[in-house]
Amino acid sequence: WKEEEHLFAVEGPRIERMLGYTNLDSEKGFEFFQKFLKDNGILE
Repeated sequence: WKEEEHLFAVEGPRIERMLGYTNLDSEKGFEFFQKFLKDNGILE
């Protein structure tokens, strides 16, 4: 993570797999990915 900018790197096979089949260009895909992040405690 980069403390000076409050950025965090989230890595791992599970998130990479999720990114591989999620279309972040679509609203539905982006919402699906946000839900995944929230459900896994990455976002509040």
